Parts: sequence; structure tokens; C-alpha cells
Amino acid sequence: SKFSRSRFQPKRLTEKERSEARDAWNRFIAFTVHFMEEEVGDRQAVGEFVYDALTSSDSEKKQLATIQQVVPSVSMQKFRDAQKLVARLRQFDVSEEPSAPSGQTRRELMATTKEFGLTGSEYGGGETVEYPLDV
Repeated sequence: SKFSRSRFQPKRLTEKERSEARDAWNRFIAFTVHFMEEEVGDRQAVGEFVYDALTSSDSEKKQLATIQQVVPSVSMQKFRDAQKLVARLRQFDVSEEPSAPSGQTRRELMATTKEFGLTGSEYGGGETVEYPLDV
């Protein structure tokens, strides 16, 4: 599968950043397995489906509809939680480099992520976070 953990661990990362990338990957995969509510396929296939849906250029409404085709019962809270985890994981995606908008460094992106509470340390802390979907 092209959706392996190595896709999110570019060689240019420091050891600390590699650890953060590994943590983001593990949290995302664990969440997507929980998110799908039942055994739909292997973990990487499930993760790739959710990641691709949420990183597409489609509107948020269309992204939700795409996921609901597979998981009709997905709640808006789970959808929002998945968005947060995808935003965190996407920072490490080597297939999207450079992911930072022009003039913005990875360090600034990390600071922005922490400022908005997108650490992925919990799946539903009740906080409302608004951020652009198309980074």
C-alpha cells in the first residue's frame, strides 16, 4: 500500500519530528479503525480511504458524504475529530511536499497546529476548532 507509515516520515526530519510523525500516524490509524466502527478492511486501506477523502479538494459537505457512503452512521463529532488528525498527519506527508504555503516554515506550521490544539492527544475534547481545510 502506498499509505504506509514511511510516507509520513521524510528523511529530512529530526529525531523528535520523526517521533511526532510516528505518533500522528499511530493516532490516525487507531482512530480510523475506531471511526469505521466495524472491520471493513485492513488498517492501511481504511486509513487511506479516510485520509484521501479528507485531503481532497472537495467541499466539507462532499467529504462527509463520501465517508457516509461507507459509514452511514458517522457523526459530525467523529468527522471533526478525523479532520483534526488528518491536519496533523498531513504536515508529514512526503507526497505533498512542500506542504507549507510559500514563506511559511514547517516550524511555523507546527506552532500553528499546537496553537489550535490539533495535537491528536484526544479524539473529542469538546473544543471547537476552525481551520482551513485546504492548506
